[in-house]
Amino acid sequence: MMRWSSLLVAGCLLLTVFNLFRTQADQSRYVERVTQLQQSVAELEADKTQLNEQLSSVVAMSKRLQALEANRQALNDSLKTLTAERAKHYERLEHENAALRAWGAVPLPADVARLRERPAFTSAAAYREWLSAADTVPAASESSDAEPRPAATD
Repeated sequence: MMRWSSLLVAGCLLLTVFNLFRTQADQSRYVERVTQLQQSVAELEADKTQLNEQLSSVVAMSKRLQALEANRQALNDSLKTLTAERAKHYERLEHENAALRAWGAVPLPADVARLRERPAFTSAAAYREWLSAADTVPAASESSDAEPRPAATD
């Protein structure tokens, strides 16, 4: 009977040692996993800090953009007001002065009229393309067909 009990005790001891090693292996795996999770948490905290900084920067830029937009709108309103006042001033002058009224009724020379008709450009390439077109304004040294040429004096 002693033999069975010593075998049983030895078996229990072996099971206890096996469980101890298994528990120790599990514990080392858990420690590794906890370490990995702590590193992930640290990385996430760093990402969170960076995102908060970027968000603060975006909010600051948004406020700056709103201020600039308000300034642009105020300038635009001011320019519209000044343009309307100038138009009223010219209209008043035309009504007051017959010579000015006559001058305002004369059509513009063809080259000047073409300058007023040029398109609005959205890029430098569009402007270059327009300049290279055949119907551009002649150089100042050239005379256009619409302007009378001075008579040659001999």
